[in-house]
Amino acid sequence: MKDLLKLFKQLVFNVMIGNTDDHLKNFCMIYDGDGWKLSPAFDLVPNIGLNREHVLRIGHSTVVDNREALIQEAKHFGMKQQKVVKQIIAAMYEVVSGWEKIFYGHGVPARDINIIGQDIDQRTAMLRE
Repeated sequence: MKDLLKLFKQLVFNVMIGNTDDHLKNFCMIYDGDGWKLSPAFDLVPNIGLNREHVLRIGHSTVVDNREALIQEAKHFGMKQQKVVKQIIAAMYEVVSGWEKIFYGHGVPARDINIIGQDIDQRTAMLRE
């Protein structure tokens, strides 16, 4: 269940930043001596512009344009309480809302920050409660 929760958080994060390159090879399991665990997230890159289709289907679509799609998808991750799911989405929103500070802190050029930021802001706006 712990890994399913982490995987769902990765899904929400991908949707919020526009990482539509979310194919199965970008999710991995690692053996830690006690058993198999979900690896830390990797290859998290925004795909800005017209491409809104995720490689992996979310619900019945490859395009997520509202938070209800994420709430419904959470059921497939074993999360049935909407309150908990909404808290997860809100928590991921808080993480992603700090994108600008992180980008500047890592030397992303201002032009790229503007372009990527507009896209992230549009995606998160449709998922905000």
